[in-house]
Amino acid sequence: MIYCILIVKNESIKIISFSGPDAVSTKKAGDLVRDVSKVLGGSGGGRDTFGQGGGKDLSKIKDALLAIEKSILGER
Repeated sequence: MIYCILIVKNESIKIISFSGPDAVSTKKAGDLVRDVSKVLGGSGGGRDTFGQGGGKDLSKIKDALLAIEKSILGER
């Protein structure tokens, strides 16, 4: 199971991701956060099972959600 949460607060976006032990082979949480943070003009990372990061480009939230889906499904 993979969770990825986007939290909008005070003109910034926080990203938190969790990949369960069985899902790490599909997508590592830290890699997912790094990918999505770049879309939002920020940075992030973490471990295989937990990642966190953020960005400030609120206009890219839809792009970030699409990036989450593509990243988990292994699409470019």
